[in-house]
Amino acid sequence: MEDDTLVVFLSDHGTNFADNLEKVTGKPAGALYPGTMHIPLLMRHPNRLGAGKRLRELVYTLDVPATVCAAAGTGPEDGLEGKNLLSLLEGGHFESREYLTCRYSNSVWYRDERNWYFSDVHWDNIRLFDLESSDPFSETIARRASDRVNLAQRRIMRDPGGELPQYPLKNTDKVKAPFI
Repeated sequence: MEDDTLVVFLSDHGTNFADNLEKVTGKPAGALYPGTMHIPLLMRHPNRLGAGKRLRELVYTLDVPATVCAAAGTGPEDGLEGKNLLSLLEGGHFESREYLTCRYSNSVWYRDERNWYFSDVHWDNIRLFDLESSDPFSETIARRASDRVNLAQRRIMRDPGGELPQYPLKNTDKVKAPFI
């Protein structure tokens, strides 16, 4: 079986262990730090292609079903989005993403090669981190990088078609950042 089985290991989210600017633990929606958002994805190709490679592509969890469909030799069902990741292991062409976005409860998140951004859906409690910094999560640069904040917000709005409704929530923990 190991010669013809694609093995995929994936987590849906992580958790914060106070290893962030605000010392947040757990996974509250207002604290979309790497502990929560940077999740593991391990794949083992049946022919051992790409063995030992470590890739830094921006991928979504929805790429996994598209990859599994491709490995099974079927097309994805209508409405299934995602990219086939097999070409990353097989050395074929893969069209890299420029950025990722996510919504978790009434919070939004954005990441590209330079920026890690999150806020609530009203653009309050903005955190922007410079991923090119030697210690990117030691301080938010939101106040002095309005061009980067605007880019993140434009791209966040583009993905859902220009609207971010607020969901009524009860008894939710909201992480506030008084220094922003």
